Amino acid sequence: MPVTYTVKQVADLLGYSTNSIYTFLKEKRIKGVRVGKGRFRIPQSELDRLLLTTKTKGGTSKSKSQEVIPVATEIPSLLQLAHPTGVVEPQHGYSPITGLIDGFGRRAVDVPSLFDWFLGVASIVLGLTLLVFSKSQEESGVFRFMPWMLPVRISFILGGFGLLLTDVIGEVRSRWHMIFHAVLTAAYVAFTLFMFAIGDGDGASIFGLLGFTIVVSYVLGMGGVASLSLYLWFLSLFMPFVYVLWPFDFHAPPLWFSLATINTGLFLAFWVVFSVLAVGLLWWGYHRKRVVFWVLMGFATVCLIGTSIWYAQNTFWNRAFFTLTLAVFTLFAPAWGAFRFAHKKDRRIVFTLFGYLLLLFIVGINVLWFMQGNVIEFASGQLLNKVNYSRVIVETALTSVKGSLESASQNLLLQKAITDEDPEVLDGILRGLYEGSKDMRRILVVSSSGDILSAYPFDEALSGQNIAYRDYFTNTVVAKKTVISDMFESIGTSPRPVVAIATPFITVDGEVDGLIVGSLDLESLGNRLQQIASVQDGEYITVVDETGKRLIHPQKELIGTTVTQENPVLLGAGGKHGIGEWETIDGIRSMQAYDTIGPTRWGIAIYAPLPSVLKSTRASSMVIFSMILVSVGLIGAFLLLYQARATRSPVA
Repeated sequence: MPVTYTVKQVADLLGYSTNSIYTFLKEKRIKGVRVGKGRFRIPQSELDRLLLTTKTKGGTSKSKSQEVIPVATEIPSLLQLAHPTGVVEPQHGYSPITGLIDGFGRRAVDVPSLFDWFLGVASIVLGLTLLVFSKSQEESGVFRFMPWMLPVRISFILGGFGLLLTDVIGEVRSRWHMIFHAVLTAAYVAFTLFMFAIGDGDGASIFGLLGFTIVVSYVLGMGGVASLSLYLWFLSLFMPFVYVLWPFDFHAPPLWFSLATINTGLFLAFWVVFSVLAVGLLWWGYHRKRVVFWVLMGFATVCLIGTSIWYAQNTFWNRAFFTLTLAVFTLFAPAWGAFRFAHKKDRRIVFTLFGYLLLLFIVGINVLWFMQGNVIEFASGQLLNKVNYSRVIVETALTSVKGSLESASQNLLLQKAITDEDPEVLDGILRGLYEGSKDMRRILVVSSSGDILSAYPFDEALSGQNIAYRDYFTNTVVAKKTVISDMFESIGTSPRPVVAIATPFITVDGEVDGLIVGSLDLESLGNRLQQIASVQDGEYITVVDETGKRLIHPQKELIGTTVTQENPVLLGAGGKHGIGEWETIDGIRSMQAYDTIGPTRWGIAIYAPLPSVLKSTRASSMVIFSMILVSVGLIGAFLLLYQARATRSPVA
């Protein structure tokens, strides 16, 4: 009578749970004879086929009557999908170094690659955030690379989806799998070069190290968990060096920046030693002591979630979602070894759950994008109203000073005092004009030859000065009408930027008999304008003249300096109005509403930092992040419960 075995005996010999053996019987992957309700007997011949019985040292096959348990311990089953040492993932893809090695049956293993799933999901998330948030501060300084950004974004999205698809259909060692890896590698390299070109060392390192990890994993033929751990180690080792090389990179978290600047040499030396010890502990925990691996990966998860929240608080959405994705897969990495993928249903569960996670990220990104769009639209309307109100204030100040000077030029008493060069009368009239206007800093009376006859408030340094060389003097004499000057530096005891409004005294013969000149009180006017801006949110107002020189700015040291030619405020100086985005002098991506000041060719603009504009979306991002993390926890709990149920052995 042929030797037969119970389901439990076969499960013990093959190293599987009885549930898995029942599943194999149901799927007819194992042949058995039903001997009762729920009971099967499996013949020796079927077990021999599964165990791949080898020959003895003497060249003869082992007898069927021999104990088969030693054979099971001696020869690994082709169905065994988890490496017994705890290294649970196989090599994925052909490796030039290890491609000919077939140790421990790993080439026959069909386990989903955790690194491939991280790479695919993270690339899709990155490409989508770059696409939908393309007009936010994520694009800071990348304007000259804009024609190349769209292909990079599409490569991230299509390469990620393609990589996941090859894993779903079980083509992890196909040519398409290698092609999608190559596409993503090229996309990360290109994006890294963009980051380097704009001096964004933070972004260049995060994305460049991932591209480098892809190449290293291919060369060494590393598995998913090992590749993910390698990427984490690269980040922990190299990021401190980045914040030393790019100390003014505003993307850098403040904790890293402060640590890196305390004592640079000591900090870097300590960090190198720490990283080497960390990778040693990581390797030891991965291969020998899994609890150490759990602790290290848990610590890394907490750090990544904190970094992700920091990025979200500063509205760097591509880095926020990318870092959160890395945190999620880091959280899964230690538990990955607990799963056995005995049949297609196990793989389908993993694909379904990770697919749900990807969908959750996509929905979260689009919800945030929709909310951010509404916030920006509302903020744009407010900024346009503020810049319009500010324009009216400046125009009113100019009109007021101009009107006062033109009225004074018709004063016959003032004209006679100029002709007689009577300083007492001149001083009295100028004092009345000055005190009647809140927009003048100083008022002068100048002879037709350019000599200053009187000034109020009095400045001894002005006595005897001649201003005939000033452009506004010449232009006023030639035009015989009121002229508003460009910015220049005063000649008093405390030189400062000045904008002068000059009005001529015209005689009955039509000749210019002198000028009355009032300088605009830019400081007082600037203080009034800044009250319109929301200073606590980082808003501020600036005014530039036709040449682009700053007339009004909250940073006094910048007054008199020229803005860059790409600054949208120059559109206001060119007669246009509207709203756009620009990077401020502090390197902060901001919204900018601009307009033209009527009596002049000046431009006025109000700046609002995007992080402040989008501050209402920060709470929304925290809700979305919390929802994603809760879902991750539920997915992890489901997988662990599923695995626990799958490994329970019912009585056969």
